[in-house]
Amino acid sequence: CAEEILQETRRVLLQEQRIRKRYRYTNEQVNDFLDSVKAVAVMAQSLPEIHVIERDPKDDKILACAVATQANYIITRDKDLLDLNNYHGTIIIAPEDFIAVLRHGGNRL
Repeated sequence: CAEEILQETRRVLLQEQRIRKRYRYTNEQVNDFLDSVKAVAVMAQSLPEIHVIERDPKDDKILACAVATQANYIITRDKDLLDLNNYHGTIIIAPEDFIAVLRHGGNRL
């Protein structure tokens, strides 16, 4: 994972009112969540240059992190990423689908 992605996640969780309204969480919970992510995340220092998502090139950073860290999954609601389904061996799925994977023993799809 790259620090920029964590900062973008922090921004979205703290500033996007439609998300805050739907899920109702505190600023402290956001900070605790991101601290937990950082504690277990593999932080990529050097990312490969990737140009895949034409409509939203910022999403390429997500793919680059997955490649650099050899991630098994990208869990997202981003339609551009979900449309790929898979990128260089990384499965791209929605959160509810990933929960189903975890419920079935964490086996890869």
